[in-house]
Amino acid sequence: MKINAFFVILLFVGFYSSNVLAQKVRSEADKLSFETSFFEALKQKAIGNFDKAVEALDVCIAIDSANVAVLFERSKNFYWQKNYFEAKQNLQKALKLEPTNIWLLEHAKDLAVAAQNYAEAIGFQKQIITLNPLRKTELLSLYINNHDTKNALNLLNIIKKERGLNKQLKKIEHQLLEPEITQPNIVNDSNTNNLEGLKTAYQKLQNYDLLKQILALESEQKLYEMLNQEVTNALEIFPSQALLYLYAAEANNALKNYQTALEHLENGIDFAIDKLMKKKYYLAYFESYKGLNNMPKANEYQKRASQL
Repeated sequence: MKINAFFVILLFVGFYSSNVLAQKVRSEADKLSFETSFFEALKQKAIGNFDKAVEALDVCIAIDSANVAVLFERSKNFYWQKNYFEAKQNLQKALKLEPTNIWLLEHAKDLAVAAQNYAEAIGFQKQIITLNPLRKTELLSLYINNHDTKNALNLLNIIKKERGLNKQLKKIEHQLLEPEITQPNIVNDSNTNNLEGLKTAYQKLQNYDLLKQILALESEQKLYEMLNQEVTNALEIFPSQALLYLYAAEANNALKNYQTALEHLENGIDFAIDKLMKKKYYLAYFESYKGLNNMPKANEYQKRASQL
């Protein structure tokens, strides 16, 4: 398969921009080497061999150092290795070539979130919204993570005027309008080293960090009925946390309530502001659709997860 043929496939799914695989290779030998190495990189990334993927992409870079697709893929592989410096270096080169490429901007936001630089992530998300005005919920989640209540409420008002607020957004609005309660410091002692101790502490403090520990233990111990009940109650208190919707989907998938799991995923995915969380969502979608015996949709989400 030639690179041009692969480009047609990517164009069909809307993954890259029209010139992202433009070739600057000088010979048929270069074309073949570029093509073989690029597909090898995609294969290695899909199975988690990020070092080998980067090695294959280095061959492509030697042939065409200004290829946006190659720079993008190198950045993503470095991201999964948590080598954020190299990931950013490659991404910046790609953005200079295509500053309005929404996939590059999305990745730039993910890198900023990984570094917990929410102010920078907000800037990239605003650029994404200029290209796709429906992507405002992710900006809302970033404002909340950045503890910027004023801008979060202003954005909710904009969304309300444009299309109204769904149940989840109404909960978030109510939560943001309530006076902020200072969370007590959590003391790690023997009473919070087990599930029951954690639950007792959480009932008193309603602390999100305690809640995450509880849900992680219930998930690890496969206590899915308990997990489902716990996370359903928690979503009334923390309606903007993508992790909670994911746990709800996990519990319902395990309990074979696949349609309910899908509903939780649909409600939560807009709050998933980084690549790792989105990958977990796509894999949960895969499990839900597989459980419903809808393999075309299951395979679609499995493919989405592998493309991140």
